[in-house]
Amino acid sequence: MQHFDKQLSLKVLNDLTSILNRYSIKYWLQDGTLLCYYRERDLISHDNDTDVGLFWKDIQDRQVFKDIISTGFNLFKIKGYMHNSLMLTFIKEKQKVDLFFYYENNDETIYHTALGKHWEIVKYNYSFFDLKEIVFKEYKFFVPKNEKIFLETKYGNDWNIPKIKWDNINGPQNAERTGTFVDINRCRKEFRTWLKK
Repeated sequence: MQHFDKQLSLKVLNDLTSILNRYSIKYWLQDGTLLCYYRERDLISHDNDTDVGLFWKDIQDRQVFKDIISTGFNLFKIKGYMHNSLMLTFIKEKQKVDLFFYYENNDETIYHTALGKHWEIVKYNYSFFDLKEIVFKEYKFFVPKNEKIFLETKYGNDWNIPKIKWDNINGPQNAERTGTFVDINRCRKEFRTWLKK
């Protein structure tokens, strides 16, 4: 769909996270983006996006998304429901940024989701973590304070071994199938209706 440009992707990622910073929304690099920062101090060429985690409860004002869109980002994908499984994909200058929203479980852990086969919600569970600011190339971003524990939670003890083919639904160590399915058209309609208010 688009050409992944490592340098441009970091610049686009910085454009988006700068808006989150303006709204004092805590975020962190996650998944492949965090893995490559921590393991290689660079993005990997066979990736196709950058990944950001944040809490849905921290979104106090829908204007943050309107500002993201007004600065040249296209809202490309809406997956999941706002209250328990949302994921958004934005594109700017042909570079994708995925936003994974986190929610609290009842047992003092947190999770984000992906949608598996037939739009089943798959939860990825984590213990709570603190954040720290890092420099990645020339940009400042936030990451989990203990990156290794965060990475091991999802990728297991062999997180440091590059894997070109990765099943992001079933591969993670912390994946939990829920047996709950979403109506993807309803997801899109509900978010776009909320955004227009």
